[in-house]
Amino acid sequence: DRRGRAWQRQRARQRQREQCKCRQHGEALISYEQKAANDALAKFRGYFKDPAKEDQVLEFTWLPGGRLLTTIDGKPAPEIKNEHLCRALFHVYLGDDPISEDGKENILKGLDAALKAGKPASK
Repeated sequence: DRRGRAWQRQRARQRQREQCKCRQHGEALISYEQKAANDALAKFRGYFKDPAKEDQVLEFTWLPGGRLLTTIDGKPAPEIKNEHLCRALFHVYLGDDPISEDGKENILKGLDAALKAGKPASK
């Protein structure tokens, strides 16, 4: 009985240490992911140093592995690898509350036409 309680206390302390380690690792992972997302966003913002023009053509391609290809008026920008940025960017344009309803509609029309034609949407 006495040994059983001692064993239970020892096991409880061990579980607490494991939970603490998991929490620390989790916090470190979140911190790393936040830094990576902030770095990716800063790089992306750097592509748009000049104000946007009315007829400017922006193309975003979300590739497997969270890779984002950006083309501005036909000029490719360096690839960014960040799944969170890809999701956020596409959500901004295609989500429930897009930055432009007309833009979302045009994107979806272009995608529909490309799928019907059996061609990539951007070319």
